[in-house]
Amino acid sequence: MRVDEVNKTDCTGCRACEHICPKHCITMKADAEGFLYPFADESACINCGLCFQRCPQTFLTIPPNAFPAPLVYAAKLRDRTVLLKSSSGGIFTALAQSVLDRNGVVFGCVFDKGMHAIHTASQDIAGTYPMRGSKYVQSDTGDTYVQSKQLLDGGRIVLYTGCPCQIAGLRSYLGRDYPNLLAIDLVCHGAPSPKLFAKYLMWLEKKYKSKIFSYEFRHKGKNGWGMGLRVRMKKGEHIFVREPIAALDPYMSSFLEARTYRSSCYACHYATKKRTGDITAADYWGIERFHPEFYDACGVSLVLVNTSKGTELFKSISGKIESLNSTFENASNMNTNLYRSAQKPADRDLIYADIDILDFEAITRRYLRPSLPKITLILLKASVPRAMKKQIKKTLRFFTRRKDSL
Repeated sequence: MRVDEVNKTDCTGCRACEHICPKHCITMKADAEGFLYPFADESACINCGLCFQRCPQTFLTIPPNAFPAPLVYAAKLRDRTVLLKSSSGGIFTALAQSVLDRNGVVFGCVFDKGMHAIHTASQDIAGTYPMRGSKYVQSDTGDTYVQSKQLLDGGRIVLYTGCPCQIAGLRSYLGRDYPNLLAIDLVCHGAPSPKLFAKYLMWLEKKYKSKIFSYEFRHKGKNGWGMGLRVRMKKGEHIFVREPIAALDPYMSSFLEARTYRSSCYACHYATKKRTGDITAADYWGIERFHPEFYDACGVSLVLVNTSKGTELFKSISGKIESLNSTFENASNMNTNLYRSAQKPADRDLIYADIDILDFEAITRRYLRPSLPKITLILLKASVPRAMKKQIKKTLRFFTRRKDSL
């Protein structure tokens, strides 16, 4: 059986099959929805079956000697400047610096000049800055698995960061564990298609009659840690910034409602306690409830340490972070993708069926526009001052603890 014969719900687009093929007859092509899938050149294929045998979707690809259960921490960087530039607690930057200090190489996701989410490598800390921050669109790993193998075979330390399916793809392609490989998987909700994201950006540029040159899904502006969009645009020589409310933005709200993900995301093999990375990183949503003394308006990371290699890497940054022991039960309470996939909405396929028929404005009107009650609620919430929100949360925590003690 060839890997291009599997059901679409079983393919994550990781590219492992493409790189493992001994005849190089597999290419990745975007389907009508804009997601990458493998296609084999039958004239060159020798039917060895290696692509299917090494597909990470055919077996659970977890690190050798993984702990029976992860060690769970809340963590945040002491450096407030870097913390503010990171999506959550700034842990990635500290881990990357630790690897770079040992002449290692860091792989992560960046936006290129064309606003495509791609994986790339860096051998210096400045090159990792664009890797910070969440990118809520499926990234392309390109040939980074091949690059990683060459570096690993040459004795270099490699830190590879990506969604758990991408880490599984890397491990499957490598075929064995390397002592000098360190992997960080992210708690992923699901991935919309690059095609949909491109249509969204074109809609924004048309709306504001300007060219986008920077897009942040998780900017920590006036509202601090949370879902703060920030779009930087240029019109002639004039540069200006837009910060739309994420919950009212059609692309972001549809992402949060799991309406535009890749088909495999709704049957994710990696939404489980058994992780593909040596370390798992995420936002510690709910920290104010479970560890109120550790809450920080600038962000807190959730860290799962899954292997002894992960333990050593996490220890190496102990002087740069504050950390607190936690539990998987608390950590997964508001990070539900740690134990279950997103549910597929009824209109998901309808949205993508119209992706080539309608422009993004029409898609928004037909599928993505929030209801009037929802708009009203969101605007009311946005109008509440940050200090007042903090006081409300503090009061609610007080009464919750009081109720629990009775």
